[in-house]
Amino acid sequence: KGLDEQQLNCIFAAMHSDLIQLERQGDFDKALKVASECIAMNPQAPEFYQISARIQSSQGNLEGAIWNMKKAVKFGHKEPQHKTFLVQLLLESGRPKYLQDARDLLNKLVNDQTALGKLSSGQQMMDDDAAVGGIAVHRDEKM
Repeated sequence: KGLDEQQLNCIFAAMHSDLIQLERQGDFDKALKVASECIAMNPQAPEFYQISARIQSSQGNLEGAIWNMKKAVKFGHKEPQHKTFLVQLLLESGRPKYLQDARDLLNKLVNDQTALGKLSSGQQMMDDDAAVGGIAVHRDEKM
């Protein structure tokens, strides 16, 4: 009988903790080995790709770092800080193909943030309208 999801999550949490500790201690080769083992057991877990990318970047292995960070973003690390780290890696490479990838990703980040800002301001207006005793008051209408 195999491990259930709770047991697997417990194992991954322990391995993740060990991985962070190894990274902090500067034992990068062992940390990369543990990260690779975690990826082999759960190939769609973005955090292990991200940790691998961070370690490889600190070792100067930009190709490996870019590959792993692209996987991290693909499998779920889509927050701006993760994409920004990928852009940083792409720019550090200096390779024309990667520079274009960095431009494209930056444009997408800017567009996403602009859309998010518009969504937030639209939500704020709806919240303001709801706060007026249930009566919708539109700011652009003449009374």
